[in-house]
Amino acid sequence: MADAEDAVQDVFVRLWERRSALAEIGNAEAYAIRMVKNRCVDMIAGRRQNSDCMADAAIHSEDDVGARVESRDRLEHVMDIIGKLPENQRRVLTMRDIDDCPMDEIERQTGLSAVNVRVILSRARSSIRKYFSK
Repeated sequence: MADAEDAVQDVFVRLWERRSALAEIGNAEAYAIRMVKNRCVDMIAGRRQNSDCMADAAIHSEDDVGARVESRDRLEHVMDIIGKLPENQRRVLTMRDIDDCPMDEIERQTGLSAVNVRVILSRARSSIRKYFSK
């Protein structure tokens, strides 16, 4: 129950931060529900990742300054990589993975087909993995 409330709270914050752009969304209710679903999926994926890294968590607590600095550095690195992507990949990836836009909204705003959006997302994510592993 607490996780569900956290997910909804996180989505409300994101919606508030993007309140000026909400007028462009055709179905705000569906958009919000999709955001909650995506947030819940992220939370579940985070749990799996956390359970896989229990030994590492014992060494590095969230309060550990070094771990926070490393996380911040990784985020900055990924944002730099995103900035180097071709414009269409950067735009679609940002809309989907950062702004939590539903696929139909991305299709509508970009004029791309669903297949094209998925291909562009796949290429962008693959590029990020390739650059990040270097």
